[in-house]
Formats: sequence, structure tokens, C-alpha cells
Amino acid sequence: MLFQQSPNIYLFNEKYSLREVLSERITLKWENNDNQFEKTFVNYLGAEKVNQFLTSNDPDEREELLSELRGRVKSLTDKVNQYRDTSANTDLLEIRLHEKNGLQITVQTDGKKSYYSHLSDNTKFLFAYYLYQETNNIKGDILLFDEPSNGFHPSAQEFILNFLKQLAADGNLVIIATHSEYLIDLDHLSGVRLMSVDNSKNIVVKNHFYNQAKDRGDYLALQPILDAIGLRYGNQINIKDKVIVTEGITDLLYLRAFNKILECTEGIDIAPARGDGTILNIIPLLVSQGINFKVLLDTGTVKQKIQSAFGIEDKFIFEIPIPLDYVGKMDGSGIEDLFTKADFEKLLLEIGHSPTTEYQHVSNSYYMKLSRAKRLVAQRFYETASSFSESNFEAETIENFRTALNFCKNLDWYSL
Repeated sequence: MLFQQSPNIYLFNEKYSLREVLSERITLKWENNDNQFEKTFVNYLGAEKVNQFLTSNDPDEREELLSELRGRVKSLTDKVNQYRDTSANTDLLEIRLHEKNGLQITVQTDGKKSYYSHLSDNTKFLFAYYLYQETNNIKGDILLFDEPSNGFHPSAQEFILNFLKQLAADGNLVIIATHSEYLIDLDHLSGVRLMSVDNSKNIVVKNHFYNQAKDRGDYLALQPILDAIGLRYGNQINIKDKVIVTEGITDLLYLRAFNKILECTEGIDIAPARGDGTILNIIPLLVSQGINFKVLLDTGTVKQKIQSAFGIEDKFIFEIPIPLDYVGKMDGSGIEDLFTKADFEKLLLEIGHSPTTEYQHVSNSYYMKLSRAKRLVAQRFYETASSFSESNFEAETIENFRTALNFCKNLDWYSL
């Protein structure tokens, strides 16, 4: 009884292939076909009715059966067509059944008639998934997708990612194995698991990717995530005329989170670097493209380097101050130092991290560097930001983040 209450596990790779095609027509030989997908399609239509249609000599009976089979197909394509472009006048997919040397299958997309094998990959993907969902009653189960985007154009991969996110929102646990940066959602980085091969050729799975990479396999597995970060936030450089440069994605997550918490209606466009050293590489790119910018960074040596190299005035650079209790004790600061000690400790406990005794003796940012959970904490806070309000934080924390956000939104922008 306990086993029966457990979710089913579906691997959409071999047994439940989303890439096989339907023949141009179904004949009485369909049961001997090796195409499991086609057999599933016939069973969905109703194998008994299909065989009855194929063997009947009564025209009226055949016409009645064909009408029933068409109705079954229509209910399936209706599910696929919920994803059509809202501006389109036609359905994404129409499948038609005809009587011609068996049960002929034709499709129509964008007003053009063809056969199933000619459909786009993402349309096949949707149709096949819903076929298996209907025949297996998939609901609240574990869905495994192995490289679902192979061969897909980047825009189609984004379509597939949104579809898979919807499956998860519908109550399924969706697990994707991918090497594609287009299937990595940066709003759910804490859900990423890093699988790599160590120096002994053993497969290693890490619960998060924030620890420093050690083996060659780690670097290879990390690359799609780093590429995804570059694609998403690098676009800020390409399409915006005013951007905030931060030292990394952690700063971006906290600033965006508090922008929600403080109910600011104006968004902020941030292009995060990959560490303080890379800011010096981003600034010449911004200058060369005529983009207005300002920089938000930790207290340290980077500001002096930027000003020495580019002569940028103080008003275009915001340094996160070292907390008063640690002035003279710490060499630098971090975005976490905008929280009071009490507020940041509550945040750590909220995500299940119990601070060690050392926490009370060092700044928030220094502690996070020691804990190796810097991005993980920021990501989980960002994901749950909508559940927080100003009343959840001390006045000092709110004032610190409001000051940082005011810097990001004021009218002072650097341009050469």
C-alpha cells in the first residue's frame, strides 16, 4: 500500500520517447510495429475501434468510427494548442485522420499541410508528452528529461524550458539533465545539482555548485551555468543604455530581492561581473559602446584601481561600507554587510543554516566566504523575497538597502 502511494517515475528518453514519429498511415500491421510511440497513439485512439475501422466493410460504420477517432485526436491537440502564440489566428497543430489505404494521418501547421515527420521538434515534443500524459495518467509524478533540447534552436529551447517549468508548477517533480545554458533558469539556481567525474573516473553529484571547483570535470559541468549567467545578464549590456555593474550575481540577487521587498515599482538593470577583478574588463566594453553606467562594489582596493585606470568620480561608485563594529578589524566588506547581524542570522536560520560560534566575531560577508554558501543563501533569499516585508527587518537593514537602491536609481550616470 505504501508503494502504491509513491509517485511514478517517467524517463522521457527511450521507453517514453518524445522524438519518434507517426507513420503516414496506420494499417492492420500496426501491432507488429517497433515504434512504441505509434502503438501508444493507437491505444489512445482505442485499439479496438481502430482495428474495427480498418476491417469494417460497412461505410456508415466506418464513417461513425472515423468521427469518434477524430474527436479523440482533437481533444489531444487542444492541449498542445494552449501554447500557441496568442496573436496567431490558427492553432499550433491540427492532426487530421482520413480514410485512404488504412487510417491516413496528416498534419496542418500555420495553414500548411504535411505529415507528422515534418513537424518542428518543439511541436513533436509537446504532442508526444501529452499523449503519454493521457495514456499513463501522469500527475504529481517524477519526470526525468535527458537532454530534452538536443538539436533545438535557442528560441525553441526557451519554449521547452517554460513548458517544463509549467509541468513543475502543475505538481510534478521535473528533473532535467542538460549541457545547455538555455535550459538553466537563473531564478532557480538553488535547484541545480552539479554532476561531474572526478580524477578517479567516479561520478560525483554535488547538492550545489557554489563550492570552489577542484577537478576538470567540475569546470566542464559548471560551464553551462556560467554561460547562462553571461547570456541572461550580459544582455543588459547589449540592450540597455544605463546599467549597474556589480562584482557578482550575489549582489544582483540581494538588490533585486530588496527592490521587491521595498515595493519599488522601478526595476534595475544589472550586469554582474564574475568577481571584482573582472570589473576592470567590463568597464572598457561599456565605454566603447557609449553605455551609461555606475558601479556598486565592496570596500577594498577595486575602487582605487577603477579610478586610477579610468578617472571615474566618486559619485558613480558606491562602496558597501564596512560595518561600524568591524572597522579596523576587517579589510573589506560584502553585500551581506548591509544586513544587521541579527537580521542576517535570522536569514541563515530561515534557509536551514545554523551559524557557528565564529559568526559573532566576524562580519556577515567574511563569514559567508568561510561558509562557502555565499550564492546559495542569496539565491534562496531571492526566491522567497515575496514572502518578506519591511517589518521583517530592523530599521538599519532597511535603510542600508534603501541607500544602495537609491544610488542605483539616481540620475548620476557615468559616460565618457
